[in-house]
Amino acid sequence: MRSLFLKIFLWFLAVLALVFVVLTAFTLITESGPINRVWTETLAEVVRQHAGLAIRKFESDGTRGLTEYLYQLERDTGVRLFLLDDRDHDLLGRPLPDWAARSLSGLPASTRRQTWQNLSRVVFYFRLDQDRSPVSALARLSRSDFYRQIHADRLWLQRLLLFLVAAGLGCFWLARHLTRPILMLQRASRRLAGGELDVRVRPTMPGRRDEIGQLARDFDSMAARLAALRELQQRLFRDISHELRSPLARLGVALELVRKRTPPEAETAVGRIEREMGRIDDLVSRLLDLAALESDGEAVIRQRTDFRTLVTAVTTDAAFEATARAARVVLDAPGEDPLPVWGSAEFLRRAVENVVRNAVRFTPAGTCVELSLHPAELNRQPAVRLRVRDHGPGVPEAELSDIFLPFYRVSAARERTTGGSGIGLAITERTVRLHQGEIAARNMTDGGLAVDIVLPLIHPDQRETTPPPGDGG
Repeated sequence: MRSLFLKIFLWFLAVLALVFVVLTAFTLITESGPINRVWTETLAEVVRQHAGLAIRKFESDGTRGLTEYLYQLERDTGVRLFLLDDRDHDLLGRPLPDWAARSLSGLPASTRRQTWQNLSRVVFYFRLDQDRSPVSALARLSRSDFYRQIHADRLWLQRLLLFLVAAGLGCFWLARHLTRPILMLQRASRRLAGGELDVRVRPTMPGRRDEIGQLARDFDSMAARLAALRELQQRLFRDISHELRSPLARLGVALELVRKRTPPEAETAVGRIEREMGRIDDLVSRLLDLAALESDGEAVIRQRTDFRTLVTAVTTDAAFEATARAARVVLDAPGEDPLPVWGSAEFLRRAVENVVRNAVRFTPAGTCVELSLHPAELNRQPAVRLRVRDHGPGVPEAELSDIFLPFYRVSAARERTTGGSGIGLAITERTVRLHQGEIAARNMTDGGLAVDIVLPLIHPDQRETTPPPGDGG
């Protein structure tokens, strides 16, 4: 079925048909089955008792008393009762209606009890034992009165419950049928947003050809396109980086030869060329690191690393560099116990260093870059949280998630010499994600930017050579 609209319409139609069938079956069972016979016998006994009371009323109060009793009986219960003599004449002289005449025609004289039923009424006939003269009772009760007398409240409650059960089951399966593929698409979208570009949803719903099936095919096409674009980007990073390495090396050799033959007054220009070459070489190295993290992250050498020691070393180096800007770098790391994480000490050091140096670059002179290490929880597992907070201008709220993209710089930083290359935070984000961690940035209410890095800790009982669960290394 190709149309989701038609599928929803037919499902609701099927649910209503199911409810109708269930209620009809229930009605037929209760009106013609064993349950109906039990109710009929019960009501027949009640009518027989009323007939006996009517006879006694006739014997004690005569015609007037019998008339009042039968009138009250029909008004209160819906039972229309006739008392007949041995010639089938009504004791009150009333003419018998057609249904009574038809019921009595052909009835053997020896019959003591008989019941007739159709869709509209139930008729009871009794031969009553009397001392003075034989008397028969003929009573009629409409179907509506019949059900109301015996089980009206319970019957409607049962029908309501049956309706709710049938409708509930039908709607449950309909809702499950419609929401299950949507939930699959939702989970796949989250995995795709998390960087798993190999995720596909079409194999999980092979038989669908409706709008949801088309959406699944479009999703898979989009994921494949994104994977191809990322592969192209990674290949571009690798190719450009490798192609630049050789010319840079030759330029370095040529620069040394030029320096030997250049007069002293040109040394300033030669020094400037050397600094710019150093920046290009650093950019190429960062590009190679980023390409390695993106394409071959599983090949990164991992080992047990004390994150506390690593952050302390980065803080010491950054504090020395911050003195040139009249700033300080301090670390708040309560306790002395190691904070073991599983990963590459070198890549983790670069990731933390990129964030700290970025904070030092933008914090004003005379302020402090604050680092803190505290316990945290990640996916219900023990983790450690590193927060790096500066007192700079912060980042526009709309760009907080974009600062971790390669070559992205906020507009204010693009026009400053301290803007950097825009790769450092991208390397940090890839490194943290590669180590099964999380990273986020937010502006502080009193000014400045805070970057939080959360990494899972290794359980104390874990073996040295065993990576934590979920780690691909």
